[in-house]
Amino acid sequence: MTKQMNNSANPHRGIWIISKRKNVESLLAGTEGNFRGKSVAEYRISQLAWYLLNPDQIEIKKRLVGCKISFKKSRACRIKDKLSKILPKRLRKVITSDDINHEILLSDGEYDLPEVNDNSLGSHIKKVADILSRHNVVINRLSALDINNISDIAGICDDYGGNRSLLNLQGKLDEKIKYIYNFILKDVGVILARAYLAKGLFEMRGFDFQSYKPEKYYRLIKMSGNPSGRYCVLGLNNNIEYWVDDDSHVKMLHLLEQSIRTDHKFRESLDECTSGKCKPLKIFFNKQLEIDYSKENIPYAYKNIFNSHEIKLGEREKVADSLKQLQLGIAFNSVSVADAGNRKLCTNISVMHNIKALDQIKDDLPWLYSKIEEKVFFSEAGRFYLLDSIRGFQNG
Repeated sequence: MTKQMNNSANPHRGIWIISKRKNVESLLAGTEGNFRGKSVAEYRISQLAWYLLNPDQIEIKKRLVGCKISFKKSRACRIKDKLSKILPKRLRKVITSDDINHEILLSDGEYDLPEVNDNSLGSHIKKVADILSRHNVVINRLSALDINNISDIAGICDDYGGNRSLLNLQGKLDEKIKYIYNFILKDVGVILARAYLAKGLFEMRGFDFQSYKPEKYYRLIKMSGNPSGRYCVLGLNNNIEYWVDDDSHVKMLHLLEQSIRTDHKFRESLDECTSGKCKPLKIFFNKQLEIDYSKENIPYAYKNIFNSHEIKLGEREKVADSLKQLQLGIAFNSVSVADAGNRKLCTNISVMHNIKALDQIKDDLPWLYSKIEEKVFFSEAGRFYLLDSIRGFQNG
């Protein structure tokens, strides 16, 4: 499938996501018939937005740090399982045995190779690392096991921040063991169904931030009355490249655009990925965010207002109560790459707030509502403003 990007003048500089809506009376003659007789609107989306919406598979790199070994059942357990198949249902739970033993093997260290300009020194360092890898606890344990007692082996990958995931391996047992030998403590390719992983969660390691160009854009088309979907992305000759199967994904683009425009910390974290200082990990849209803003914990959007206006205690409590409602968090995780031995995991959270939550104070504090309304960014995602900006670090 051929992608078409446009290079015409674009007002955006740096990272951007989606433009404002533009009504279109008619598309070019080459456009597929799906648009005929439909109400059509157009948005321009960036390379990053294309990636987030795209339903195609992506490949990411993960560090293989260990394996999960599944052992075969004992002869006694196999006999119990056979007996359970001929017994009444009420007796099966008593006798059924599914106690397959598992063993988790994790490497006891990491051998990140430093970047050096001298080829001879780099080659020497690699040889030393290869010698050290032979003494890896995972390899030593696998070498001591009888393959006849093993039923399966899966890899274990490091997802940063203390999280790990299983990697299903293909082939026979001896091929799986060989794979572990060859790639332990190395980055391996992992295929994911798409960038969208789960509710509100996007995998970002499949996007090449360093090849991002702000002047490039695609055309996102919205239509009404079409059973195939409300949104699609156009490619070469105005042909449909892919349909957007969930309208909420487009709403997330609008919110992400607002976060980038209004939260400089969030924007800086993305810029660090385009410059190569950090590697991206995940973006997560969390509707269940419930940060309690008390008198002492004043959010970013209200600090200047509270400092310059006298507000009674009861009024502050009403404001704090409204701020707990209709929050939405946009979290971006990245990891620094400057020092492989001391990688820092960085999390930036834009706390967005739906102004509907302020309806309960609108009549009592109209001046406050008016000031906040000036911060509101209207889009198809709703009427949100940046309530707070949070940044945290931890060793990866």
